[in-house]
Amino acid sequence: MIRDDLSANLVHLTRGETDQLAAAAFLSIFESRQLRGSSRDIRGGSKCVCFSEAPLAKLATVLATPGNQAMRYKPFGVMVSKNWLFAAGARPAIYQPDNEFELLCERQQFRHVRYEPGTTDYTWEREWRLRADALARIIHEAENAKGLQRGTKPLRHER
Repeated sequence: MIRDDLSANLVHLTRGETDQLAAAAFLSIFESRQLRGSSRDIRGGSKCVCFSEAPLAKLATVLATPGNQAMRYKPFGVMVSKNWLFAAGARPAIYQPDNEFELLCERQQFRHVRYEPGTTDYTWEREWRLRADALARIIHEAENAKGLQRGTKPLRHER
């Protein structure tokens, strides 16, 4: 089945107060060859590497919206295969009110994202999380973006 609301890839976008800071964060990812996990916005203290399943066309529209002060991300990021990330242990976030957090078993609580209709809604991100301190990827030199995709070695994650 072909659906334009699904993607075979997931995207990790960078943050930054300015485009320059977000670009610097992207360059740091490229130079270190890893995505570092963070406990920021993760209830329960787990470190996770987070991704969006939103199709690129939708992300482009959201990222390009002028004056979008609520936007936490900038248009710099890393794309990986959803199938590979799923095999590595990543799972979609579970959007629910904070008072339902304890309903999740402890091993799944890292997936909780606060959702309060009308006040707190990040569902557009279609977030996936991998509980890990870091996700490392060896990047070979490439002449262009397509070369980067073909010239990568398998990812590994460290818990």
